[in-house]
Amino acid sequence: MASRLKVLTEQVITTPALSDLLAHPDFGAALRDSLAASCNVSLTHQCIACFVQDNRQRVVKPPNPTGKAGEHAFGQAPEPLVRISLMFRILPVDVSPMTREQTVAENSGRILVVPFRWPATIDDPGASASTETMTLAYEMRIDLEWWREDKCTITFRTNPDFDPDFRSTRDNSIQPLGFSWRCFLDSLASLHQLDSNTQAPPRSRAHVPMLLGTHEATRLTAAIGRIQEEIDQGGCYLVNLTTVVPLQPEALATSPEAFLGRWGRSPSRFGWYLNTPLCALESYSPERHFKITNGIISTEPIKGTVVLSDKTQGGDVLDPTAFIEAASKLWESEKERCEQHLVIDLLRNDLASVCKSGTVAVVSPLEVRFCSGLGQMTSVIAGSLQPNLSMATLLERLLPAGSVTGAPKKAVCSLLQSLETQPRGLYCGICLDAESPERMDATLLIRTLFRAEERTWAGTGAGITALSDPRAEVEEMERKLASFLARCTDA
Repeated sequence: MASRLKVLTEQVITTPALSDLLAHPDFGAALRDSLAASCNVSLTHQCIACFVQDNRQRVVKPPNPTGKAGEHAFGQAPEPLVRISLMFRILPVDVSPMTREQTVAENSGRILVVPFRWPATIDDPGASASTETMTLAYEMRIDLEWWREDKCTITFRTNPDFDPDFRSTRDNSIQPLGFSWRCFLDSLASLHQLDSNTQAPPRSRAHVPMLLGTHEATRLTAAIGRIQEEIDQGGCYLVNLTTVVPLQPEALATSPEAFLGRWGRSPSRFGWYLNTPLCALESYSPERHFKITNGIISTEPIKGTVVLSDKTQGGDVLDPTAFIEAASKLWESEKERCEQHLVIDLLRNDLASVCKSGTVAVVSPLEVRFCSGLGQMTSVIAGSLQPNLSMATLLERLLPAGSVTGAPKKAVCSLLQSLETQPRGLYCGICLDAESPERMDATLLIRTLFRAEERTWAGTGAGITALSDPRAEVEEMERKLASFLARCTDA
């Protein structure tokens, strides 16, 4: 099936250094102003979804991999250094259950937001992760892809089936497009040429109080003890306990350019900003749940995080040995390796349910990816997707994600339902960029703010095994939450 989106034009332009642009506090505002002035498109009011992917990572492979790729291993499709996608004029398509006839390909040219939901049970056999899926369409899309630090490919696409006035939209948009991007480049260049001695004032970080509180910390500690009792009895092996806390509504970024400013200060691997009557979220997630590229589906579970030291050589350049030393801390941790192997086995089984028989393989086990000062142990698992699979079936079989539940999944979910007192909501759900039948990318919504019941919420969690120390796990949950919220300020 052909993509709904039609390419109107594609250009390659030279830009200032990518790192300088993203780090500049006015990057988002420059993008907004150039679009508004040159293309009659308002980033603030009409572009209510931004997808930002950062792949400028250093990947360290284990010296003696404990997994084998196997004869069905798949090569990884190349990705840009950074991709910023702007989706304009969002329209809700459906909030009801998907029909079984809608294939994965037929959902292209859309955004799918799927809140976290426990798997179907015997008492509720009709329940599934897809029943609350929010499907959003958009009329226009602009993708900026940096394949080199100073080269940006700009692609402008529209959906001719979205609006009966498509022809006028196309004619009004394509004519000034070249001038629009020239103005955009000029605005970025002017930022780049600012006097290097004139530094922007430092951004203050608002004090983040202890968010879990004594009562919640005590409850979580007791829940971990209950989980470890279940592990000792052989009922489960890995359990991802979570909690969500309410925040002030203004914690969410007030505009896409504010989000870009927050993200640019410390880029996460994936980012989402979405603000519609149906849902609002702001995400700085490091984890991809799944990606579909030309019939190959892959998943990249994360288990284990380490802080990169500030070891430098000859000034500001980080000593390469710092990456090896940090990665070794994860490889040498029995608990972290145990969690990673358990989630690999779980997600191999999940992928096998949507892939052709015998094609699922661990492409790259236990690699450590570094981005914005953090290293995270990740494994890549891939397989050949079954043809004509419905989107509802795909989501039912892959959700909830194994890396935010545990193993075995159904037993763990039953246990967690009795221990987690607050619904997860969008936390641990997914946001899927169904760009085309050949290219789809689902972000796992961790390190995410979201709006629900007129409040803003944030979540945190920890993977619990027999080796976990309850107090240390609760302290780690608090640190994760405080660290994440510290970045969500425009001060």
